[in-house]
Amino acid sequence: MKEKGITDTTLQRQIIRFLIDGVYDMLERVAGNSSQTNVHVVDVRGTLAANEWADEIHATSAGFAKVGKLFKREVERAI
Repeated sequence: MKEKGITDTTLQRQIIRFLIDGVYDMLERVAGNSSQTNVHVVDVRGTLAANEWADEIHATSAGFAKVGKLFKREVERAI
């Protein structure tokens, strides 16, 4: 985003939030009823604190560990 002149961190977060919300909307439609499709969506939005972000889209190692725990829990639930 910086290369495109978008340097305001609030605007960066708003753009990323908009994009990620769109991806989740699509994933929810694909998953439908997960008991029939075997597609499970792990919604990790809102999981990380501000200090767990390395940049506008990537988590820190600690942040990725938190997200990984959510995926692990969903995988265990699904199997």
